[in-house]
Amino acid sequence: MKPKAYSYIRMSTPEQMHGDSRRRQLAKTERYAEDHGLELVDRYDDLGVSAYRGKNAGFGSNLRRFIQAIDDGVVGKGSYLIVESMDRLSRNTAISAMGLLSEIISRGVAIVTLDDGQTYSQEILKNNQMSLMIALGAMVRAHEESRRKSGLLSDTWDEKKRLARAERKVMTRRMPGWLELDEASGKIVTIAHRADVVREIFRLVRDGWGAYSVARHLNERGEMPWSKRKRAVWRESYIKKVIASRTVLGEYQPHKSVDDPTRLKARVPDGPPVFNYYPSVVNERLFKDAQLAMSRRRTGARGRKGARYSNLFTGLLRCQCGGGYRYIYKGGNRAKGKGRYLQCSIAFSKGPCQIKPFRYGTIEDTLLDAMESLDLQKVYGGKAKNIRLSEKKEELGRLQDNKAELEARTERLLQIAQADDSAAPIALRTELKKLEQQDNALASEIKRLESEIDEILQADPEKHKALIKRLMAEIRTKDGSPKNEHARRALASELQRVVQYVRVDPNVRFVHEAVSDDEDWKKTWGVRSEHQLEKRFRDYGFEFVIVYRNGNRHHVDALKGLYFRHKGSLKEKTMRFLAAGETSASPRDSDQ
Repeated sequence: MKPKAYSYIRMSTPEQMHGDSRRRQLAKTERYAEDHGLELVDRYDDLGVSAYRGKNAGFGSNLRRFIQAIDDGVVGKGSYLIVESMDRLSRNTAISAMGLLSEIISRGVAIVTLDDGQTYSQEILKNNQMSLMIALGAMVRAHEESRRKSGLLSDTWDEKKRLARAERKVMTRRMPGWLELDEASGKIVTIAHRADVVREIFRLVRDGWGAYSVARHLNERGEMPWSKRKRAVWRESYIKKVIASRTVLGEYQPHKSVDDPTRLKARVPDGPPVFNYYPSVVNERLFKDAQLAMSRRRTGARGRKGARYSNLFTGLLRCQCGGGYRYIYKGGNRAKGKGRYLQCSIAFSKGPCQIKPFRYGTIEDTLLDAMESLDLQKVYGGKAKNIRLSEKKEELGRLQDNKAELEARTERLLQIAQADDSAAPIALRTELKKLEQQDNALASEIKRLESEIDEILQADPEKHKALIKRLMAEIRTKDGSPKNEHARRALASELQRVVQYVRVDPNVRFVHEAVSDDEDWKKTWGVRSEHQLEKRFRDYGFEFVIVYRNGNRHHVDALKGLYFRHKGSLKEKTMRFLAAGETSASPRDSDQ
């Protein structure tokens, strides 16, 4: 029986696949197998894969699959792996390349390099030391050639970056999806409709839409995605990428590749960003508002909200037991508020809390009445503003110090790792990875705080009050229209901006004894019996403690508010009562 032979063809770039390289390598392999009496069984090709840092031998590569086939017994001992030259197998450092060569031949498979007619096997290297020297020489030459080309390419990009900073010269034709290079003028210009879509994405996110909802909205209305791939759709990941990118402000951040012991290659920023490189399509205010809205979703109101944005208070409500509140829909006419409830998540999970569900519509009406009476000047301005600003700046300084300390520690570990030419120990790589995750988390927190500080400085209480009032008027039409849905999202975003949390406590001090003989109550609600009247009161058997982001508290008793709402001058008395409770706190709040 003829010995088995396997072909390995590798090319670094997709462009080479369209040339003659692949055909030439395969023809030489077939000729060698025929001349030496080998049976060419299979091919393991890595096309468009670089060997400079060993990517072609990494997880998921066909060369790694070949090595696994040896271990599985699919490729038997005594077989041959045929390559055009040593640099097809590896262009990594000589030590790494020799390790790969040894990894294959130690399993009983010989390697043939066609360009110099060498065969490498355990027995040959044992008996002929010169073969080892030939292999090492080929590995050194392959690595040095790749390093030289990498240096030339790096120098070219360094010059392009210099010209971009000094003269705003365009570096590459590759552009964000809403921009293109005008061939006649050589300048970057916007694609008008796509720029409008980018601004729409930012406005929606600012108004409380999540990335998933934005992507779904664009897909449902038939907005064509900008990808050239077939059957492409708008995706949540791309929306997040656009929102996070400062290219919308006109900034270009150059990057460079550096060696990283935790991975083959890391891409890091190269110097400060280049301002006014791209045409700006979003203003700074809208950009910051969208970042802050995304940050709040990560820390509180996360998750998919449904087509109607049914729950305005996602992430805001807390039970007296410490649990959050869960929105529950039990069926019924949603437009009339039927079947919608809020229940403590711990009680819902049959935990120690025994609080019964509250009707969602009752909670929403009462809380919005309280918000409508709010003096936003007390939340945003005056002494409270200065105290909050000082606290945020102090917290920001602490996080920045922590991040600087973390970066210094990471730098020390990287220096230790880079001092050793061999691969970094697993423990060191694990520690570097952990430090990287901590650094990313700190960077995210710092970004959130910077946005909050900017919001405190720029906040306009009257503007926000007018916006909240307008949005409340829109959602109280309750017509379920797209405009109404948009208003609910925007109002939820404004609530997140102003409110830190709302504690909902059951109110066992029912007042129905005092008013049960009041025929006005029965007439107002259309009830006939005391039992029905008591049930109505029980629906309102709760109290609110609204804690605003500046620390102010607002205590609201829903039953008392309900009483004034249905007696005499309804709106005037209700608003006066609710306003009187503002910033007050019940004794139970003193320990929070």
